[in-house]
Amino acid sequence: VLAPAIGGFLQQPASTWPAVFGNTVFGTYPFLLPMLCAAFLTFTGGVLGFLYAPETASQWRRMEKRRLAKEATRVTGAGGVEIDDEEKKLLPAEVEMTERSERDGCVSVAQVVSHVDCEWIDPEGEDPSLGEKKLNRGDDAATRLKLRREISSSSRIDGTDRDLKTEALHTNGWNRDTATAASCYALLAFIAIGYDEILPVYAKTSQGMGGLGFNPAQIGTVLIVGGVFLIGFQLAVFPKLLKLLGVVNGLRVAALAFALVSLVAPIASVAGVVKHATLKWFVLLLSQIAKIATLAVLFTTVIMAVNNSCLNKVKARVNGAATTLAAAARIASPIAHGVVYSASLKLRQSQYPYRQFFVFLFVSASSVVLFLVASRLPKKLDQPPPEENENENEPTAGRGTGPGNDGESLSR
Repeated sequence: VLAPAIGGFLQQPASTWPAVFGNTVFGTYPFLLPMLCAAFLTFTGGVLGFLYAPETASQWRRMEKRRLAKEATRVTGAGGVEIDDEEKKLLPAEVEMTERSERDGCVSVAQVVSHVDCEWIDPEGEDPSLGEKKLNRGDDAATRLKLRREISSSSRIDGTDRDLKTEALHTNGWNRDTATAASCYALLAFIAIGYDEILPVYAKTSQGMGGLGFNPAQIGTVLIVGGVFLIGFQLAVFPKLLKLLGVVNGLRVAALAFALVSLVAPIASVAGVVKHATLKWFVLLLSQIAKIATLAVLFTTVIMAVNNSCLNKVKARVNGAATTLAAAARIASPIAHGVVYSASLKLRQSQYPYRQFFVFLFVSASSVVLFLVASRLPKKLDQPPPEENENENEPTAGRGTGPGNDGESLSR
């Protein structure tokens, strides 16, 4: 909300407020004032982050605490749980020990309420088709301890088997899905920065050349409306969309939606629309609101997909690589979109009356490419993979009670 206002209303202050900024350095450099405001905000954010942002290593301490909580459980022959006073101190708040009823000859005696998959051990090798491991009532302590060394090669989420322990993910912490998700992030950065850069240029272009003939204040107003809408959308609408579609489907649907949304803005410059101020503003504001909504879904889901495609131990490396790819795309995007837009304006209007659509068609085509790449992402990226403890080479807490996991328990 603030950034468009700063950029739109504070540029050329010597012309806007000559009594205050006339005959000053701001007359020579008309965009210096908004740039100084942006630099101040960046500096303030850096200082606040340095002083108050928590250290990310605390995440590993929480994981270690959960691992210790798992070791603190003791299974009795009657199916109860025994925890002495010292062990109780190790239990984090998100761990709840419960007794479960006997089921199919097995006893489930502990459930980690947050970030846990169902894991079983079957020393007899029974039910191999299920891909599960069971703990029988009569097993001794040594057999039960084997659960600490073995995990299932698949987990059941939403009733579907998922192979989360591929060799690449197990050894490197990332796999081909990570590279695909990072590529989606780079493509999205290319699309978003291209649209954001070309929209003000298109709005500033004169109506005779296929633009809207807006002044900077009017362009700033359009951007402010999008910022205000984004706040409400992120708080009220996006969580419901994510729950309905999931991460991967949300990314695919939003990519296709943006391919259509990107073609709305140039409609405002069509002859039958541009001459009617109310209709022109309606079309442009509608395009901005739809653009804000789809990009909010795209960026959030693609970042979730990147992080769900790798283990915690390589998340910093993966995010660094993905951000670097996105930065390279942001460098190339203004050049590519600028070349397309300038080339379209050189075309004869008599032969190409809708030449202003060409650059937006380029954005739309890029969104279709994003959809095609996102279609290669598996549904398993809706959830993070189970984590592996680096110290003991054994599984740690992975997920919470998500869809299909209600009623599941961790057996020891």
